[in-house]
Amino acid sequence: MLCLASVSSPQSRMDNRFILNMKRWFYESQSSMQVSSDKSYRAARLVLVSLVLLSALCAGLHTVGDSDMGWHLATGRWVVEHGQVPRTDVLSFPAAGTPWMYPPFAACCSTSHIPHLLRRFELVLRAGLSGGRGVPGSPSRHGEHRAGAACGGVDRRQNRSAGGPFSTVFFALFLGELWAYHRGVRCRLWLLPGIMLLWVNLHPGFIAGLGAIGAYLLMEFSDFVFAERREAVRLRLRRAWPWLAAGGAVTLVNPWGPRIYAAALNMAGAAGSSQGKINGNNAIGEFMGVPISTHLLYQLIDVRHAQFGFTWLLLLAAILAAILFWKRQAGAGLVMVVALYAALSHARYSALFAICVVTLGAGALEALFDERPDGSAKNNSPHVLRVPTSAAILLTAVFCAIALLRIADFVSNRTYVVFNPD
Repeated sequence: MLCLASVSSPQSRMDNRFILNMKRWFYESQSSMQVSSDKSYRAARLVLVSLVLLSALCAGLHTVGDSDMGWHLATGRWVVEHGQVPRTDVLSFPAAGTPWMYPPFAACCSTSHIPHLLRRFELVLRAGLSGGRGVPGSPSRHGEHRAGAACGGVDRRQNRSAGGPFSTVFFALFLGELWAYHRGVRCRLWLLPGIMLLWVNLHPGFIAGLGAIGAYLLMEFSDFVFAERREAVRLRLRRAWPWLAAGGAVTLVNPWGPRIYAAALNMAGAAGSSQGKINGNNAIGEFMGVPISTHLLYQLIDVRHAQFGFTWLLLLAAILAAILFWKRQAGAGLVMVVALYAALSHARYSALFAICVVTLGAGALEALFDERPDGSAKNNSPHVLRVPTSAAILLTAVFCAIALLRIADFVSNRTYVVFNPD
């Protein structure tokens, strides 16, 4: 009887095979659905990044209305014709002979042996490409976080088409490389001295590159208070200091030597009032602050408002600062707070603020959504926050729609006719 009971009946074996086949079909269908979902998400992410870069280009395709353009081009033409850098004002009759200190080589790039039509196109094209700050010079993995943030900040510098784009692009490269190195993503610090050598001879905004180095050191020293991170901090600083020192040293390779610092600080508004001085910051409207009012709340929902993206970046910066402090990255959190304060205090710094949010914020979001609680990278470890792929695709589609709307406003000139940023 026991032997007979131990032998399953044909019907029982058929039932077991049916159950096994059903389980196999279920797991295979789940796997195929996941693969299909992942492919859809990758496609949506690629479309988003492409649209953000396209909107950056379209933001610069407009009539050049910057008030600095005339003297930038005139200075560049004078340098090309005379083969020297002016040490005094040579363009203004009332200020003739007054000491003059400003890197003129950005204007030279736009005037030397370039036909008028090509020069005009090159100027607006360069301004448009600079709007994609933080996207090209950053890690490609999880680019949707960076592209989503860049979608809001892509128009923060569209009206500058002379020297300003150089500082925008170079600052994005500086901060992107230093932040990536701090997080252990890659190591291309050898680029920094070469970038700084160009920067100091193209635009006084090179002082922002030194600020990026200071921000990096702040992030490293804030990690030094944690015993488990000290050895990694020592190792990173030991590898980085020659490149950082070289980046600071090459700033002296310019027509004015160390005196360029005074001019750069003056143009950055850090030297106090400069009433009565040539190239003084008192005449720069960009040093005005951004008023905090209930109107900012309306701008959060008005997609077609010129300040829509900037207002969202302000809110995102406050959230990201809290996340960074919660993740025990006090240095990065302080950098975010300082950038937020600078953007509210002076409209001139809104582009650099956008770069900080896009660069540091994307890393914070990656850590929040992808890092495991135990610090491991195993596939079976739960995420800190889990977002369904369908929800991620929907959110990406929303960002794509916003980018398309912004592109339409740039191409149709609505952004400039309705809000007149100049």
